[in-house]
Amino acid sequence: MGRLFRDDRSRSDFLFQLSSLLKEGYTFSEALQLYIEFTEGKKRNWLETIYEDLLEGELFSEQLISGGYPKELISYLSFVERFGDFQEGLLQASVILNKRNELKQKIRKIVQYPLFLFLGLLVIGSVMIEGVLPQFEHFFQSMDQELPMITKGMLAFTRWFQLPIFLSSIFLITVSIFWFKRKPILEQVHLLLRVPLVKNYLRNLLTYYFTAQLAPLLKTGFSLYDTFKMIEKDSLLSFFQNDAQSLSYSLQEGESLTELIKKRKYYLPQLSSIIMLGERKGNLGAELDRFSTFLFEQMYEKTYRTIQLFQPVFFCIIGFFILVLFLSMMLPIFSMLDGW
Repeated sequence: MGRLFRDDRSRSDFLFQLSSLLKEGYTFSEALQLYIEFTEGKKRNWLETIYEDLLEGELFSEQLISGGYPKELISYLSFVERFGDFQEGLLQASVILNKRNELKQKIRKIVQYPLFLFLGLLVIGSVMIEGVLPQFEHFFQSMDQELPMITKGMLAFTRWFQLPIFLSSIFLITVSIFWFKRKPILEQVHLLLRVPLVKNYLRNLLTYYFTAQLAPLLKTGFSLYDTFKMIEKDSLLSFFQNDAQSLSYSLQEGESLTELIKKRKYYLPQLSSIIMLGERKGNLGAELDRFSTFLFEQMYEKTYRTIQLFQPVFFCIIGFFILVLFLSMMLPIFSMLDGW
């Protein structure tokens, strides 16, 4: 069908406009028909297909896969469409996509200039390493003199980092990725939790998607057991399908959800406290909904701050390598001038 949306911003706008029409009192079929009237080309054909599928009883959220929407968002919308406030769910999905697009744009702006500098450094470094430094080495050998330590170090590094070593490194990385992907999903998560820089972000992300799927079902009145059976059956994310299956079985055996969550190191420790509070107040769904919103905002802010740190750190690293290259070239020249 080709590309229907330019980016996450246009995907966000589509959901936001549908949400606005629902808020104004239109039924979903009326909102979709109205949107079709103002759309042309491939997107119009796509929307007409969606409308026909809806008449046959298909879910709207399931049709979003062909529109390039992320699987985790579709999974969330599928639960909201059937059991929650669909208008509010569309609005929340729109906000998520909009934030995601903003983050991508900021990453592009922050990375663009350092990447350009890095490519320039590669070109200059290649010329010096392949052309200039070997000439210095031959000259100093012919003069029976020692090269400066930095220049010798740079030459030693370039000899070590030859094409066979580089290709071997790429091969090992590729094999490691294939090995990792063949692992069961739960084992993949446990492996990633051992990586210090990944651990906190992964726990935040998993906790967010867990609460975002749980909240709309519990707010509708489903029991915990039925909620996990629904997630096990209908979630598009295999990790949560497996976890929901395990949790529903343990709940049936009489274990409490608070204790079960405490044992799961891939969720934030605060989640068990939120569950305990929600169960005590008798509105677990609402508490999880508030917690998922808080987690989303927190993840967005943390990710943006981390990205902002990237640029100065990257500039320092590039500056260091430029300085080393400069000294590797200039110190031999100074040594020759001293010898004259």
